[in-house]
Amino acid sequence: MKRLAAALLGAALVASLAAADDAAARGKKLFDEGKFEEAVATLRRDIDQYPEHVESYRWLALSLEKLGKPDEAKAAWKDFRALATSEEDRKLADARLGVGPAAADPDIVLDEKTVDAIRIPGQGWFEKKTAHFNVKTHNQRLTEVLGIQAEKYLAALSQKFLNGAAYPHTVPLTVYADQTEYVAAGNPDWSQGGTSFSYESLDGYLRNQMNRKIDLLHTIDGKLNPDLARPKLLPHELTHLVLVEHFGDRPIPLWLNEGIAQYMEVGRHAEANKILYEFFTDRRGAAIPLRTFATLPGYPENRGAIALFYAQSASFTAWLADMLGPEKFHAFLEDLKRGTGAEPALQSALKAGKDWEAPVQAQWLRSVEASAKK
Repeated sequence: MKRLAAALLGAALVASLAAADDAAARGKKLFDEGKFEEAVATLRRDIDQYPEHVESYRWLALSLEKLGKPDEAKAAWKDFRALATSEEDRKLADARLGVGPAAADPDIVLDEKTVDAIRIPGQGWFEKKTAHFNVKTHNQRLTEVLGIQAEKYLAALSQKFLNGAAYPHTVPLTVYADQTEYVAAGNPDWSQGGTSFSYESLDGYLRNQMNRKIDLLHTIDGKLNPDLARPKLLPHELTHLVLVEHFGDRPIPLWLNEGIAQYMEVGRHAEANKILYEFFTDRRGAAIPLRTFATLPGYPENRGAIALFYAQSASFTAWLADMLGPEKFHAFLEDLKRGTGAEPALQSALKAGKDWEAPVQAQWLRSVEASAKK
């Protein structure tokens, strides 16, 4: 009798697990079809019945992100994280929640074994679809790595600067074998990778149907593109894409656009501070005055000052973000988005008066020196 009861209990458990798997599969199917409202309704019903099934929370969170509901998505990711049994799932949840420094993430700065695995492009294409990217490369391991990296960068960008706002689009991310293939795909021959976003027609503009893409190079002069082992271009260009779309018709100040893009590069903040400190001491140069810097309409006319502009953009933006914290920095961005000028927006964010430039510049430059001397 006991054996029969145990067998019946085991059969019921197997049936329950199978039903939960079917429920998550239904949610995934609706997600893949772009039916995000239906997916949410279906998955929530299934979670009420099978609250321990981790896959249902994954597709619920992704569907809520697509619907532009960051708070609800965040709650679903927390549940997913609590139930996750694999290290990969826990990493995914942490990435979506913006937890953990990218510099220490092995999926961002690759180990030697992974670098060796991605070193050589093959003949055919390998494709992987993630929540926000269609990744396509000539190396299967690279395809997997970039899918993870791109999602982590997007999640970190959203959490740090955009108050957790969900990105509602899917972006093609293609890595071409070499410069010849890259140029044949319509990219400029002077470029080694970049992003583009455009409307093919007036009708596309009116319907807000934008073509988005990120194109990268696998090899340069026959050798692995070092940017793939320690990514800079991918987070940089992805940030430009997201910020341009976030600001819409209001152009984001160039220094801030470049500053946030560089902030997303591992190690760039410290590197920029060292460049600036060397410039100020060894070469006796000076920073661009912050009032001038904040209101620059474009790159400096003096080409020799462009490197200084990039380093100052990276350094000052990182300092500002750390000073304000995520919520106040997001409020600063939203102030700019509403049309407030860069200088009054900075004054408001820093709670500074009309003579703000000298004390703010002095405080920022002290941070540059302290960072460079570490």
